[in-house]
Amino acid sequence: MEAEGPSEKLTLSVLIDSLGKLTNIRSLYVSSIGTKLISPTCDFLSCWFPPPRNLQRLCISFCTVPKVPEWISQLDKLISLKIKVKELPRDAVKLLGELPCLVYLDMSATDDPKEDLILYSNAFPSLREFGFAYTFSSVVFEPRTLAKLQILHMQFYMRQQEQEIISLTGIEHLLNLEQLTARLYNHGATGVLFRDAILRHPRSQTFNILFPRC
Repeated sequence: MEAEGPSEKLTLSVLIDSLGKLTNIRSLYVSSIGTKLISPTCDFLSCWFPPPRNLQRLCISFCTVPKVPEWISQLDKLISLKIKVKELPRDAVKLLGELPCLVYLDMSATDDPKEDLILYSNAFPSLREFGFAYTFSSVVFEPRTLAKLQILHMQFYMRQQEQEIISLTGIEHLLNLEQLTARLYNHGATGVLFRDAILRHPRSQTFNILFPRC
């Protein structure tokens, strides 16, 4: 939602104020309905104060936030999160990785990354299912990251601007991984490199690696 005129700004102000009063909310679903007032960009979520500390499930669907809101770091009871952001810098991944109770995460980014995506050691201690959609960029799974992960869904899209060297490393460190589905929207050398990296996992014979045409 973006405020364009006086009435929209008033509506946005009332909405932000109302969100701040939802101190005991447990679940929230946010979606764009495609009107002039509500655009695919949900910037207002960055202004939520005080944060909903009792929130357990947050789904932001069919709209994008500029970045992961900083107040999410205070949601120590959050168990399920779906979010689509424009940018996904390393500090945002680190922030999400420190959530102690997060079990399910569906994350995607629209802009080409400016730096490698690193899943740090000891990050995401409770996560069991992880899905992310991203343009092709280097992704690193460090040892002891995602220690309880069982299900992984990955989608990699062609970049708007080509990058010389990108890689996928460390997926073999996901020792409890049981299911993996990877959709690689690249039929060239990059797609092959990512496929070969996935095949290094000891359970790779049960994984699904797809090369969609579009």
